[in-house]
Amino acid sequence: MIKKLLQLTYWMILLVGIILSQTGVARNDKVTFLNEVTINKNDLYLSDIIYPKSFQEIDVEFQVLLREIRIGDAPKAGETLRFTNYAISEIIRHQLKNKNQSISGKYSFEIPNEIQVVRKSKLDIQEMEKNLREWVQRSCEDCEVQISNLRIQGIAAKEMNHEMADLEWKLNTSENIPRGTFTLPIELSKNNKVEKRMWLQGQVKLFKQVPVARRDLGFGVKLQMDDVEFQKRDVTFERNSVPHVNELYGSEIAQFVSSSQILWKKNLKRKLALTRGALVSVLLQNNGWKIVAKSVAQENGYIGDYVKVQNPESKKILTGLITSDGTVEVK
Repeated sequence: MIKKLLQLTYWMILLVGIILSQTGVARNDKVTFLNEVTINKNDLYLSDIIYPKSFQEIDVEFQVLLREIRIGDAPKAGETLRFTNYAISEIIRHQLKNKNQSISGKYSFEIPNEIQVVRKSKLDIQEMEKNLREWVQRSCEDCEVQISNLRIQGIAAKEMNHEMADLEWKLNTSENIPRGTFTLPIELSKNNKVEKRMWLQGQVKLFKQVPVARRDLGFGVKLQMDDVEFQKRDVTFERNSVPHVNELYGSEIAQFVSSSQILWKKNLKRKLALTRGALVSVLLQNNGWKIVAKSVAQENGYIGDYVKVQNPESKKILTGLITSDGTVEVK
């Protein structure tokens, strides 16, 4: 009888703590629950829906107790489970009933009106977009990649979340890097066996800071700083190369360029930055160190070209990138 009375008293204190925490009364020892949780496992435990910082601040022994309290099965891929604060209160009351009351009894519980538990589908459009963006970005490192209207051809959202939720996907990157409107194959597999092929559709645009003529520039005009400004332009379908800034100023215009037109390498008369037999500065650098040495150019070259240079003492031949007049960088 006394044991039952003690247990009843304990649970009354616990429920009062829960009610007080929901009405905003401050408590020193409080366990705070999350409004929304994303989970990627099959079983759901009470510890999974508690705010991480709050969980870390409670006693280790109580952490162990909370990790042992199984709420039930986690939602299937693409599904969402919802728990009311009453449901969570009941779980706490029943599950902690036979646990260590001296530990759990000193805590109050701050539970939101509703807790959503989400489990993402493996076939995730957001992950596909990330994968696609990284692939495109490698082809133009200094470009801004914009992806829009991304979708899987002929697959409804419900089918994608349930029927194919457990299949691993792989974007086929053996195709040409997409530009503009595209359709790319996706392979869906299970246990390394391709089960299905689908098509990812969307649109890719590339934007880049490029030199633009501020005025009409005729044949033979030598470029000055006032003749050029840099703007972000759509270069999605451009195959021309952008000149290095060191190639712009002082170079001659090779063909007429109208105002607001992008200046490409083909618009400039290339000037030799290096001549065979000339003494050049060779820059060797790596993480944390840099060396500058003198070498002899073994061939002519323009800025942006790779050329061979020879160390006059060791006679060793190196290949480097011309970064400015008379300077070659070796990595």
